[in-house]
Amino acid sequence: WYALAFSITGFMSVPFMLQFAAGRLRLLLIASTAFALVLAPVMVVAASHGGMRATGFTAFMMNLVFLLGWIPVVHRRFLPGCGVDWYVRDLLPAAGAAGGTLLVAKLLFPEQCGRSVAAFLVALSTLIAFLAALGVSPLGWTLLKRRPGQ
Repeated sequence: WYALAFSITGFMSVPFMLQFAAGRLRLLLIASTAFALVLAPVMVVAASHGGMRATGFTAFMMNLVFLLGWIPVVHRRFLPGCGVDWYVRDLLPAAGAAGGTLLVAKLLFPEQCGRSVAAFLVALSTLIAFLAALGVSPLGWTLLKRRPGQ
């Protein structure tokens, strides 16, 4: 759950960069403060009652809700006309390919293995998930079609 939660954090950097590029960070400050005010007590409750797994799941769900709720707000403000298209055309296929790849990898992982084998399997499955996401995204195809030096 923690890996999924923090992978969403990477997607959340896009709205920050849009706001930063525009030189308008007020909206970001408000949203980040609200998110932190909600996240902190929710994580304390999750850790107190559910332990490590509940905390990881809670972090994932909180980040997912923030991602799905926050990016449309920023896109409406800073990129009018770029909304649902972005989710359906760019984000959904890449997230589905990466998520599906990681799910298959999880099912194929051995129940018991040493740390070095586990680290290798995690690195390999992460690389394969990245390549799967890149392969289904329009940006990935654009980058693959470019010749070096363009």
